[in-house]
Amino acid sequence: MLLDIDNTVILFDESSFYNRYIDLLAPVLADVFDRSEVGRRVMCATRSLEYGRQLHPVGRRFMDAFCEGLPDRRAEIETRFDRFYRERFTELRHLVTPVPLAYRTILAVRRHRLLLAVASNPVWPAAAQAMRLGWAGLGNLPFVHLTHSGNSRFTKPDPRYYRALCDRLGVEAGQCLMVGNDPVNDGDATRIGMHTYLTTDSEKAGTANLVISRAAQTRDALVVHTPDFRGPLVDLPAAVARLVGADRDPEPARLTDPTPAPEPATVV
Repeated sequence: MLLDIDNTVILFDESSFYNRYIDLLAPVLADVFDRSEVGRRVMCATRSLEYGRQLHPVGRRFMDAFCEGLPDRRAEIETRFDRFYRERFTELRHLVTPVPLAYRTILAVRRHRLLLAVASNPVWPAAAQAMRLGWAGLGNLPFVHLTHSGNSRFTKPDPRYYRALCDRLGVEAGQCLMVGNDPVNDGDATRIGMHTYLTTDSEKAGTANLVISRAAQTRDALVVHTPDFRGPLVDLPAAVARLVGADRDPEPARLTDPTPAPEPATVV
């Protein structure tokens, strides 16, 4: 089972989150760019990740694009970004709300002895991805892999992102269930034969997506695939049970365990 993060296990208004992110990042680079230029370069660099031959990890390509025109300061700027994610990124925590019962829901899914991986769009570095998973209260669950900008060459909804995940996990696409809220970025996993579960918690919460992908920008012109399942995250265990078959004997659930305090995840 592949699990998205943004507006799947944490709910937030992505535009507000982005603006506050730039507010925090801009002072770190104030001697190089003004705030508007930091925002422009972050957005342009993020959107550029869908282009090119994609021979290098996402993080390297992001920094190449962000530092365009300043090759002599690239290493210094990258160091500042790293420090920002270690020291300031956590200040965005108050902008997100964990999806209710997310921890107990994933515990229930574990009864079916599935490999669990976090398949969040890898536009964030490892530290930020782990922190965001911790905000959902899922940081201590045994995910076997978490996609981030340092270990991924492709971004959603590129089919190669999903094929690379299958290769990394040693599974066939038809053995996977992609769980996420975005009908394009997550729903396009259908294109390589994955099953999909489209979560609806963000719709009920009225959150807004920040459109950064070419595919998402033109979603009205795309064929949006019908998911195998659609509903709140809490209904996910029932969908998984249908996929794996009711005749399998799952291990006992421990749904009486209290939901742990959010903590950073272990990144593989």
